[in-house]
Parts: sequence; C-alpha cells; structure tokens
Amino acid sequence: AHRPRLADLQPITAGPSSHATALRSSPQGRVTPASQLEGRSGYSDEFLGEFVVPWPTVSTPDDVYPLGNPGNRLDYTHFSISMSRSRRIALYVGVNIEGGSSVEIVRSQDAWAYDGRLPVEAQIGDDLYRDNLLDRGHLVRRQDPNWGAEAQTANQDTFHFTPRAFWKVVAFLGDDGTPSASAYLIDQTRELGKLELVFGALRTYRRSVVQIEQLTGISFGELARYDGFSNEEQLTGTRIEALIQRPEDIRL
Repeated sequence: AHRPRLADLQPITAGPSSHATALRSSPQGRVTPASQLEGRSGYSDEFLGEFVVPWPTVSTPDDVYPLGNPGNRLDYTHFSISMSRSRRIALYVGVNIEGGSSVEIVRSQDAWAYDGRLPVEAQIGDDLYRDNLLDRGHLVRRQDPNWGAEAQTANQDTFHFTPRAFWKVVAFLGDDGTPSASAYLIDQTRELGKLELVFGALRTYRRSVVQIEQLTGISFGELARYDGFSNEEQLTGTRIEALIQRPEDIRL
C-alpha cells in the first residue's frame, strides 16, 4: 500500500472560491425537537469507495454518551458526532464532503440550539460562551456538509453546540485516486486560562495523525499509514508540525 513520506507531499494552490428548522424553547434556550432530526443520513464510512474510513473509537468508551445505536452517534445531514458525557460537548465529528456538489449558503441570523435527542442537561449551551472570548465554533466547518439537495438542511444542522480546541483529521483521494490523510490542530486554550485578556489570531498547525491520536485518545484505525507526517515521524523519531498561514503552506 502507498505510504507517503514528508518529501512526497506537495504544496496545494488556492483555487477560486465556490459559491428553518422548527425550534422549541426551554429555560436554557432553543431546542431542535427530535422529530425534526429523524432520518438524518449521517457520516458514511464508505463515502470514498474502496478507501473505507471507519468511525473512530476512543480509549475511554464509558465517556461516550450512550445512544443505543452503532458507535453511539448523533447523525445529522452528511455528518455525525459522538458526545462526551463528562464534558457535555462533542468528542469528535465525522463529515463527508463532496466539493463538486457544494452549495454556497449565505450566512444569515444564527440560530444556535440544543439537540432534542439528548437531555438539555447533557449538553453545554450558550451560557458557556456569553461575555467572554470563547468561540462557539460549528460542529463542522459550516460549509463542509453543504452539498447536494440537502445543503440547506446540512447548514442548519451545524448550529448545535460544541468545544474548546479544534482538531481535524482529513481522509481523501488524491487527483490520481491515491488514498491520503492529514491532520490539523487549532485551539483556544489560552483564552480558557485568561478570559479577561485579548490575544491575537489563533494559529493552525499541521500535525501528524499519530499526534492527534495521542492527544485525544481517539483511534483512527489505519489512517496514519496514509499520512506523510506520521510516516516521517515513525522513520526519523522526530516530532513534526508546520504552521499553516496560507493555502500554499498545506502539502498533500
């Protein structure tokens, strides 16, 4: 199987930009009724055909909120999440992205909400983010699941509450069909420690899939073997990270 090294990765070039769910109220805020979320397709591990990317597993399964379905997942349109019982936020999110069918949806008035399939007390809500520097962040990048006939529904689904540090593991097929993977990390830890101070822009770093697994306790199965950073670290014994400031800094 193809196992890329750091020297095999090439910079990407920036391309041209592409171009209401019913809510009920609770004392804590808006809630999307469970009935409004029935039939959501969720994340598909066979989205890339023969390059199967299974739903991740965690080293602390007892912390995953039990939902009585395979993987204990909350399914939305084109993405799914697993919830933390102790932190009351998403442990991780899996999303399928079809760039060729992307639909640009102009952002209007935000309507953040609790998910009615869970008790409200099992979810962190707007109080955590009020009058401080913390960013709610969407469950996924808002535009990522917005493709196909269900784009508008997917956009609405992203407005449910989430976490403090953001990492991303990407599995994709290259232009030649080669399976590949990469990982990234951005956090707001400093803002959590000193909410009264204003800091500069948060930084995004390319990390190895292995580093993200070690940081989170989440296993991504065999994905690390398709990641040039992970393979380079294994062969050289050197921890690798790269600051991402522009699209050209990303090597795939």
